[in-house]
Parts: sequence; C-alpha cells; structure tokens
Amino acid sequence: MNIAKPVVTRKLWLSGIWLLPLLSALVGGWVLYQSMIEKGIEISILFDNAEGIREGKTAIIYKGVRIGVVREVHISKNLKQVKVTAEIQREAKQALRNTTGFWLVKPKVSLTEITGLDTIVSGNYIRMNPGEGKAQREFIALDRAPILEDYSNGLYIDIVADRLGSVSRGSKIYFREIPVGEVLDYELAEAQNGVIIKVRIEPRYAHLVKESSRFWNASGVSIKGSLTGFSVHTESLTALIAGGIAFYTPDTDSIDIVSNDTSFKLHSDFDNAKVGIAVTISSESAIDLEEGVTEVKYDAFKIGVVKKLSYQKTGENVIADIMFDPRAAELLKTGTKFWLDTPTLSLTDFSGLKSLRRAMLPHEIPGLLSP
Repeated sequence: MNIAKPVVTRKLWLSGIWLLPLLSALVGGWVLYQSMIEKGIEISILFDNAEGIREGKTAIIYKGVRIGVVREVHISKNLKQVKVTAEIQREAKQALRNTTGFWLVKPKVSLTEITGLDTIVSGNYIRMNPGEGKAQREFIALDRAPILEDYSNGLYIDIVADRLGSVSRGSKIYFREIPVGEVLDYELAEAQNGVIIKVRIEPRYAHLVKESSRFWNASGVSIKGSLTGFSVHTESLTALIAGGIAFYTPDTDSIDIVSNDTSFKLHSDFDNAKVGIAVTISSESAIDLEEGVTEVKYDAFKIGVVKKLSYQKTGENVIADIMFDPRAAELLKTGTKFWLDTPTLSLTDFSGLKSLRRAMLPHEIPGLLSP
C-alpha cells in the first residue's frame, strides 16, 4: 500500500487580509506626521481688550504677509486683560524673541495722520515687529505702533522742547513751508525738565539739516500790535490746525553733516529762533516806528521787521535793530537807502494809505546801514 508523502509549505507570517489595514495605518501616520510638521507655533498675546479681534479671522501680518491667525480669545484670570491665543507659521519661529512686538492695527483718522484704512476692507489685524534675545511664546501687546528707526531710510533726529504744545505724532516738519519730515513720537526728558520729540526727515531732504539749523514751533499764531498796527505770523494753515515744526538752515551747501540722533533746541516761534540777518539802521526819529510791527519791504515784498528801537548815546539819532529775511542778503550792501513810508492825506493827494494800517519801511530812510 502506497502512502503519499505530505507536502509541507511555508506559510507567510502576514496574511493578505492585513495589507489593507496596514496600508491605511501607514497613510494615516504620514498624514499625522505632515500635519505636525505644518502645524504652526502657538503663542499668547495679552491685550487690554478684544475690540476688533475675531477668532479664526484676525490675521497676524509681517511686511504685508500673513504669517499667523488668532485661534482663541479668552478673558485673563485677573479679569483685567484679554488673552489671545494665535498660531504662527514655523517659518517665523526665529522672530519670536523676548523683544518682539505685537500691536493691533485699526483705522485712524485725525488732523495729522490717516492710518489703517486697509482694515476697512480686510478688518483689523495684528502686526508683528521681530525682536532679539531669547525665544519666547508669551507677549504683551503694545498700545501703539513702535518707532521703527530704519537709519537707511532718512535722517532721525531729536528736538528738545520746554513743552510739547500742539505738536503731536504725525505733525509735519516744514522747510520753507514744504513738508520734509514728520514727528514720530515724543517722551519726557530723563530729568523731566522738557520734552524730547523724535523726528524723521525724508532721505531726499536730509541734506537740508545742518548743525546751524534752527527749529521753531510752527503750530501757533504770533500776533503783535499797538495803535499803529499789528503783525501776524504763522507757518501755514495746515501747521496752524494740525501742529508742526519749521526749520531754517543758513547755508544748505555747507559740508557739515548731521548724523542720526543729533539733538536740536525747539524755539517757541520764528522770532525767538533768531532766523535771519541782523542789521542796524540809524534814523533821526522813531515816529511811526514800532518794535515787532514795522516791516521792511522791497517791491511790496516783506523782507524784514524792526525788532528793537534804542537811542544813541548822544541822543541825536534812533537805532533800529532789524531782522532781515536771509533771502534779502543781496540787497544789504553799503549804500543801500531806506525811507519811512507814511500816509499823505489831503484834498489833492492820497498816498501811502497802507501805512494807516501799519508803518512800513520799504526799500530806501537815509541813514547808516550796518549789518
């Protein structure tokens, strides 16, 4: 009787029925791994309030690029602040340092500045300014945008004033009534005896600021007057309403260069800045002359003003100290003559009627010119 030999076959350790679950597990693991890699970095920012901040909608922006989004908004444990939890892209990880700043951008319209108008369409957003130092994940929001001093993009100087007056953030800096810069911020001096105004001058106008430059508050109106007349001075209507600072440089072609963080004194007005050319004129009489009111004119253009009147020691003549506009320098030469323009009223002659309002010194009182 023939007995068949049994055939022994080696069985696979993994049955084909497990291939599908295994493949699904591998795919799921890969998806989980990818999601962990792509998941952003979670940070928290403390705000005073959550006005204008929306979960899942309020973006975090850097250089115009969206790098994160607000995930959750909760009240803090002490009920005094709002804790905003946000997710930041991993590419921005190196920017999250202990000096990194975050602040909320929303529309603002005032006399001196218009900012954040893009939020009208896109909604409020949070801006980030990268910092330095140790890595950090918890931050306190700034109450306003910080001063970003990019020394390659303009001239940054300090103007020291006794008081702030009507100067505010965004106020313009004027040179010959042309806006050439703006006020970035201000702070109390260390000794609390004045105010330091942070100013940026646009790159194309930076060469106008020299060590000899004089700055004055162009925000107000200077009015001087008496029975003989009055004078009014203001830099411009815009400066009058919104505040501003003006400056003058005697020689814009000089080689002296002003560096960043140079400090200048802010004078209260044009006159106190002593901007101009000082000249003395000797006259036989002070009749119709008024300090701070009597103007010197040339072809109907104001080129100076009488600053001070005094008598010579001999008492024979009057000395008029006059401050001339620097642009009139070419007219101030030896032999230049001046005369007093006074009104003439008679049945046959009506002349100098403008002098009824204010005494004037046009271009030629016989006397001594002494610059």
